[in-house]
Order: sequence, then C-alpha cells, then structure tokens
Amino acid sequence: MILIEKIIQKYENSAQDWKGGNAGNRSIRIQQKDYDEVGKSQLLWEAVELEEQGLIRVKWFNNKTDIEKIIYSLEDINKMHQLIGKTPKIEILRQMNEFVAEQMEVVKERWIMACYEEMLRQLDNGSIPKNLMNYEAVHEDESELNSSLFCTCLNALDVLREPIYKRIFSKHYLGNSKIFEKVFQLRIISQARKYHPDIDDNMNDSEVLSQLYIEEYSQELALKGELILELAGEQIDLSVFIYGTVLTSEMLKHAQIAVHQNIRKIITVENRANYMSMKYEPGTLIIYSHGYFSPKERDFLKELERVLCEREVDYLHTGDLDYGGIKIFQYIRKFIFPQLRPFLMDVGQFEAFRSMGEQMGDSAWEKMRVLKDPLMQPLIDKIVEEKIVIEQESFL
Repeated sequence: MILIEKIIQKYENSAQDWKGGNAGNRSIRIQQKDYDEVGKSQLLWEAVELEEQGLIRVKWFNNKTDIEKIIYSLEDINKMHQLIGKTPKIEILRQMNEFVAEQMEVVKERWIMACYEEMLRQLDNGSIPKNLMNYEAVHEDESELNSSLFCTCLNALDVLREPIYKRIFSKHYLGNSKIFEKVFQLRIISQARKYHPDIDDNMNDSEVLSQLYIEEYSQELALKGELILELAGEQIDLSVFIYGTVLTSEMLKHAQIAVHQNIRKIITVENRANYMSMKYEPGTLIIYSHGYFSPKERDFLKELERVLCEREVDYLHTGDLDYGGIKIFQYIRKFIFPQLRPFLMDVGQFEAFRSMGEQMGDSAWEKMRVLKDPLMQPLIDKIVEEKIVIEQESFL
C-alpha cells in the first residue's frame, strides 16, 4: 500500500520517531505527484480502506474526491509494518549492529577495526552504512549479492600475509572472480586510504591494493649490482648479472639474504628508464622502486637493511622532482631505509634541468606548499616558488 509506505518512510526518516518511545499523532500531506505515482482512484481507495480500519484519519475536501492530509498515530506504526510485511528500521539497525560487532571480534588489523567502528557510528546515528547495503548483481542470473560480502572482503584482507592475484582473491573469498573488481574494489580502496597506516596519499589504486597484498600481476623486484642470496643451500651472487635481474614474489619469499655482503651503497630509483640507464658498479646495489614498494618487497629490503646495519652503507634515492617523488622518498625513508638521503634531488639538479620542467597544476601546488622535509626543504621551496616540476626521465 503506497500510503503505508509513505507513512513509514516519513517515520523512519525522522530524527527521533524511528527510535520508538514517542507518542502522539503525525501527518503527511498528499500532493499531485502522489496521485500520479499509483493513480488517483487507487490512492483514494487505500485512504478509505485504512480509515475504516482505524489506522489513519483523512482530512478530505471536494466531497471526498481529494485528500488534504493523512493523520496517523505513532502507536499504530508497528501494525503498519506488519500490514505490509516490512521490518522496522530499529530492528534492522539492531541486527546490523550485532552483525558488525561479531565481525570486530575476529579481526586483528587496526585499520579494518576502524572500518567497522565507522559502521557502528553510522548505525548509532540511524543510518545504514552504504557498505552494508545489498549490491547490484554482477550477472543477470544473480538476483542480488549478500550485504555481508563487503565484510567478507575486510575479514579476508585481515588474514592475508602473502600476495594474491586480484581475481583469485575474488574467486576464493567471494565466489566469483569478477565481483571484487566490479563491486568492492573502489570501496575497499576508499577505506584503506582513510585508515591504513601504510597508505600514502600519493599512491594510485594499484599501489594501494598492493599494500593490501592484492596484485594485478606478479611482483618482481628489479635490481642490479652487489647482492648475495642463499637459496636451497646454494649462494647466488647477483653481481654477475651486470645488466640487472628480477626477483619474483616466490624468490622474495624463499630466498635468504647472505650475512656476508660487499654492498657499500644502495640506490633506489623511482622510474624504470633511469634505473635501466644506471651502470653496474662494484659495491653498489641499484633497485627499481616502481613508485612504492609492495609489503613483500618492503620486508625483503628491511631484512637487507638489518643484515647491513653494522656496516657503513650509503642509502640514496633518486626520483621525480615533484610532489610524488618527494613522497616516495619519505615513504622509503620511513618504512625501509631510515638513513636514506636524496640523490639528484636538490636545487642544483632543478636548475640544471629547469628548461625541461612542466607547469604544476593548482591542486598539486597546494599539496606541495604544505609539504615539509628537513632533507629536501630547499627543493620543495624552489618548486613552490617556480611552480615547475621535473620528471626524472629528463635527466637522461
């Protein structure tokens, strides 16, 4: 019944009434759009029927051919819910609150806990979180997707400790290889950007997913130079690959970093062309960062730093002379190499390649002007002053 639906809609959209405990009467006015929705004769018939049942009072005019307003009692709201078989909002919120509380009991990652805490705040305010609503079907033969699948995503991410391909993750945990990408990916990324401590505001969507161990393709750490690994009882000296090599995700997982190393300098490089152009030199390890290192790469490099901790090693990073380049430098320094210093990222380099620079957009300039870094502040100030950024490939 459209009139009952409208009454319940107003009741549940109110600031206080839906919580229960209030008494008295409320009213809704009938407008032409209400007649157009179901037809005037149908609406008038419903009004007569409900008035005869004592559920509403109708203020008629034009000899009962038009309705001015419908008056109803809050005490009759439960009857109206029963009449159309609708669960009261307060009961739905209670069930969802209980469901979210159960999920919070099994997760351990703090950022995922924060996602659930946000849901509870919304529920307490009388709003059903978007992430708990049913989702549109991915395929025509699927009537709907269960609203708990978003929580299934969160709980799966809570236990991931190894990289997994996106579609395998989707198939294994959600039952369909495309549901994650089509339905949940952007929502998970949004939550991770808000709450995950390792997510930088400069990361793109793929890099965010990588921090969550979800990969679109196999992880490969490209490097060249001095590094000795141990695998299956054998030592592997990567310095023989003077033009560079890659370590797959399985190598990162199973290879051990040998205690004895000849490394005296480590250079991380943001862009591939610059990495490829850098020549092998004894005592130096050159690593392509491709932007932000993934968690597995990060763990591997942190272990390398631990092995080298008692040696005198220079840690350097070279990248774009822009907001993203500086943020990547800060990220590596914070999470991997605490002694990292900028390399070819200073005012002198800026001046040398200024003619190849590009004008900054206003949004990038706004972010840059509040950026602080004791090791790179002169460069930051120069970029802000000139409103010019220089990509690392320009150095070639």
